[in-house]
Amino acid sequence: MNAEFILGESKYIDFAVSSKTIDQFVIVSAGYELKDDNGEVITSGQCDIDGHTVSALITPSSRGRFILEINYSIPPEQRKARVLVNVI
Repeated sequence: MNAEFILGESKYIDFAVSSKTIDQFVIVSAGYELKDDNGEVITSGQCDIDGHTVSALITPSSRGRFILEINYSIPPEQRKARVLVNVI
């Protein structure tokens, strides 16, 4: 998944979460890290959880390419998702 921002924008990145092994599940926690090309964390925080959707509100502070990494928990599993963020 990719997302494009214009410098100065704040936008939500939403993930629809599903499980192949569990029909009824609860996302108990979710957080994010926005990393630069070198893998250094620029910012981090908690995500909003609404049912089976996880949302992160990010505001990149400079132009470039970043990786948004979402970490969320559906016990007993800990899962991750990544988005390439391009800021122009």
